Amino acid sequence: MSPTHVFLEAAGEMDLGVLCELETRCFANPWTPAQLRAEMGEPGRGGILILRAPLEERAGSRGLVAYCSFRLVADEFHLHNLAVSPDFRGQGLGRRLLRLALGLGGRRGAAKAHLEVRRSNSPAIALYTSEGFEVVGARRGYYRLPEEDALLMSKGGLSTWAPASREQDP
Repeated sequence: MSPTHVFLEAAGEMDLGVLCELETRCFANPWTPAQLRAEMGEPGRGGILILRAPLEERAGSRGLVAYCSFRLVADEFHLHNLAVSPDFRGQGLGRRLLRLALGLGGRRGAAKAHLEVRRSNSPAIALYTSEGFEVVGARRGYYRLPEEDALLMSKGGLSTWAPASREQDP
């Protein structure tokens, strides 16, 4: 499937089971249903964005192929998780979703973005670096299972590339 055959929307309660499954497939220490539900319940301050393929192609997963969770705090955008189904990696979906989320953050008033990433996650670090993030620090022992340091990455200028209209926000 080509990455042009997906669409963006906000995650809803019906997506919770599939989000949990994707978390388990993508992360050693997945978020719980309660954590995911809490992120969905923060419209305006954050949320979970998903990329969905046509249902007939991925009916068992409600078409969900990628998601990201984020939160806005004052004028800062915090990216919590970005995950692409292993079946759909290498098609640019993570980059597309990251750009959409950052644009949404900019429209909602964020000037700067922050994230943590496992030091060993070179594909994610390469993506974030190519999108203008810079390493600004580290957190020792931040991750568990296995224990690992996190790199702190930041990017400014969100408000300068966000479209003026808010009417298409998911």
